[in-house]
Amino acid sequence: MSTARERREKRRQQAAEHPSLRPKESRQVRALGERPRRRINLLGKISFSQWWLFVPAAIVLAIVLVAILRAINPPAAPRPGNAIWLDRSFSYSAPTDNELAELVDVLKAHQIGTIYLYASSMKADATWSGAQGQNDRFIEVESLVKNNSDRLQALAPQIQVLAWIEVTASLPEYRLNSPQVRASIRDFAGRMVNGLGFEGVMLDIKPVANDNPDLPIILREVRAEIGLNRLLAVAVPADLTPLDTDLALPPFIAPGTLWSADYKRRVSIQADQMVVSAYNSYIADQVEYIRWVAYQVDSFTRALTEEIPSPSQLLIGIPNYTLLDPPDPNPHIPIVETLAGALDGVAIAVRDLSAAQFARFTGVAIFTDRPLTAADWALMRQKYLDAPLRPLVEQTR
Repeated sequence: MSTARERREKRRQQAAEHPSLRPKESRQVRALGERPRRRINLLGKISFSQWWLFVPAAIVLAIVLVAILRAINPPAAPRPGNAIWLDRSFSYSAPTDNELAELVDVLKAHQIGTIYLYASSMKADATWSGAQGQNDRFIEVESLVKNNSDRLQALAPQIQVLAWIEVTASLPEYRLNSPQVRASIRDFAGRMVNGLGFEGVMLDIKPVANDNPDLPIILREVRAEIGLNRLLAVAVPADLTPLDTDLALPPFIAPGTLWSADYKRRVSIQADQMVVSAYNSYIADQVEYIRWVAYQVDSFTRALTEEIPSPSQLLIGIPNYTLLDPPDPNPHIPIVETLAGALDGVAIAVRDLSAAQFARFTGVAIFTDRPLTAADWALMRQKYLDAPLRPLVEQTR
């Protein structure tokens, strides 16, 4: 025993003095009696220069794998960039299956990717309106609104349906700074998404002056309520009377009635979509209205690309409606603020945008109080959908 112990001690001393004599460590421990596994090198001995022969084959294999994965799980198709507002005459009704299918076909044919479906307006007591002929409570029309939203989403999954929520900022006193009002907006937005199944909400809060501190707070609270995976859109006022232009502006509106570029960015970065209301301009001349719309496109795309660019989509709201009981002076003269004129203004502006501005511009949002006729859609196609709407600097390359 002592002899064996001496031999082991002698081997340890030799290993310490000569590392090459240490037994090699195995990465795997074999079971008792198991034969050692023989390693097989399928590639043999290949020099570094010979490895380059496998690069083309590896590239081809990668391309094939990507194609197979895309076929199995194709990427989602981008949604069309245009939108339309559907008011209570639609959302509080019960269209037939054929009527709904015809509407969806027309919208898809004209690249409408978003519907702002009217849900309700906040009343003076911060509750929510319903049908005018009933008790004016939202609960009375809730099932109709949900049913129409569900049917639209089922018929056209590629069209996102947002609940249009309307809030008057002063009724009669200013109220956006009220915790009760803000909580009601937040909770109702959550109800639209979590209860009625909308894909997001459109906040139509008006009027909102430049640097208003309450609108950004409301947007943050609504975002926290509906979550990041639901869409948040906001309607914003146009630059009513900008100072740096030669437009023939209405004399009874104070000069400089507009949002600053900084405030436009502050609002836009909190929303997925910003929709500019390019109507209610008080302008009485058709040509001046076209120029005014063109100014809005340039002003807002410029603001959203300066300094820290906003990731928000930018849409320009265009009119197709008539005020039933217009005030004096009338902000919207239907023969001046026409669908055709607004589309002309958008097309003129887009051709002069920089590449950065053009990348920010998403599309148009049709604000209508009635179904568009075949002639209306033909105008949309002629002046916008089929028009060369890239900037001229890109068209000449």
